[in-house]
Amino acid sequence: MACNSEELSISSGDQALSPAHGAHGQCQEFKVPVAVDGLPGAQMFLEYCAPPPALSNGTLLLMVHTTLHSHYGWDPPNQQYSHVASALQSGFSVVNIDRLGTGQSTLPPSNMVTIDRVITAIHGVVTKLRDGSLTGTAHSSLVWLGSSFGAMYSWMYEGKYPGEFDGFVLNGIEHREKLSFVQFALSGEPIISACADPIFSLTVSDCGYLVDAIGFKGALFYDEPNAAPGMISGSNWEARLLRDVVSVNLLVESGPWIGTAFFPEPHDIPVPVETSPSQNIDKPTLVVIGEHDPIFCGGPEGYPCDEASIHAFEAPYYANAPVFDVFVAPNTGHPINLHLNGPSSMAFENQWVLDNIVNQ
Repeated sequence: MACNSEELSISSGDQALSPAHGAHGQCQEFKVPVAVDGLPGAQMFLEYCAPPPALSNGTLLLMVHTTLHSHYGWDPPNQQYSHVASALQSGFSVVNIDRLGTGQSTLPPSNMVTIDRVITAIHGVVTKLRDGSLTGTAHSSLVWLGSSFGAMYSWMYEGKYPGEFDGFVLNGIEHREKLSFVQFALSGEPIISACADPIFSLTVSDCGYLVDAIGFKGALFYDEPNAAPGMISGSNWEARLLRDVVSVNLLVESGPWIGTAFFPEPHDIPVPVETSPSQNIDKPTLVVIGEHDPIFCGGPEGYPCDEASIHAFEAPYYANAPVFDVFVAPNTGHPINLHLNGPSSMAFENQWVLDNIVNQ
């Protein structure tokens, strides 16, 4: 490891062109110290990638992953399904983080992982991105690209730190989660304590962290027949890459904002339109849902997942967004980029940002 003058740790060898991203850009890995109340020494892990200067459009995408994943969800080894690689080809710079309490970022005591601490840690990164102290390049145009709870946390972020982002692309998030999905997820088999997992128990001793049990990734997140190759099976994926931990405390705190209470018994909670934190969003916003997302779409509740229905239901929650669009990715589950048509879905999202933010 090497350190720069601000004591930001940088992985050795990261100054070279990343082979995974070919000629589309250079990538570095950082562990960034962040000031978080009650968590001295907290650090955020992130991957920073920039396209060649001649291709740059000047906008940076901050990628915030879904629950039970890490930053690898945006950037798997198979680069055909990497939104990092796709974004670089479209001229975007990228910061791809591990959220506080996940991956290579600090794992505090599980009961101290809260929404406020998660967004405070992200703010510590954003501040360094805007002033250039992290990468050597000051980024004035930022777009939040989030997935699931990683999308939802943008709502709270904008309430606490308004005006730092120029737009939002929010994958896999609605205000009406299926109760049947939550009952399945919390039935005792699909999601277990990290202490009971044969892989994560070797490194995580806090039993208040949860992980998806080996073999359940497909049922929890995917339109299984259309999952991209290797995304729901195989030793590498099951071990560390497309599985990761989440604090049960964070899960309990997050659930009601999308219409479901997780504990002590799962039940529906209608989300009031007027007081939803999504009303904090006041920049152009795109919501992207997989046509067969098991968390939000279809039976037994029968929630329709076509663009007109989702737009009609969700638009009131984003009343302050000057542009609010919906895109339904066909034959896709929860992680939009990790299905067979992920490349076309990523291309749509990238073009939407160019049309509605970069070129405005």
